[in-house]
Amino acid sequence: GHTVVWGSPHDDTTWAELDTVLRTRWRHPLGGEIGIDLAGVDSGDGEVTARVYDYAWSRARTVKAVKGAGDESRAPVRMSAAKIGRRSGALFIVGTVGIKRQIFSRAARHDLMRFSADLPPEWFEQLASEREVVRYRRGQPVRSFERITGRVAEALDCVVYGFAMKHLLPTLNWSERRGRLQSSGTPTAQPARAEPTGNNYLGRRPGWLKR
Repeated sequence: GHTVVWGSPHDDTTWAELDTVLRTRWRHPLGGEIGIDLAGVDSGDGEVTARVYDYAWSRARTVKAVKGAGDESRAPVRMSAAKIGRRSGALFIVGTVGIKRQIFSRAARHDLMRFSADLPPEWFEQLASEREVVRYRRGQPVRSFERITGRVAEALDCVVYGFAMKHLLPTLNWSERRGRLQSSGTPTAQPARAEPTGNNYLGRRPGWLKR
């Protein structure tokens, strides 16, 4: 899914609304509810970096401050060894090239990525807003991603950071989670939003990947 929080990152009410979004619960077909286990907030914009640190570090168990790096050799996500600011907190560096290659590889196979049917066509345009390019330096191929002229990449950025957060979570025991959902019949204090109906597979829109 994709939710937009409108407001200035310098306004406390914007971050309060984000808190509300991150607490959202969804009903699961197996009978229980699921929520957001971990979230990443981009700290790369220098004008709001301090606000992102304040927000993430005060919620360190569920929110991470992240920053993308376009070096092909980087791991999907790794905590920065550099000292960040005056306060004690962690910054996680996301290897965007490797994750984008994984996303586009899955999308090309038609059935490995599933999205909410409520997402508008413009969201998929944003997801396919970049293309992989290969250049040679000293005879060695170097891969990177470049924005397609006129495209907006917000959806792609969000999916990249979502993949990075998944790497920080423990390996999911599907059998255990399935049993927990099936045995859960008590709703949470916060009303759950209904799960979106239907599915959209990016692979069913192959023309967008080729533009």
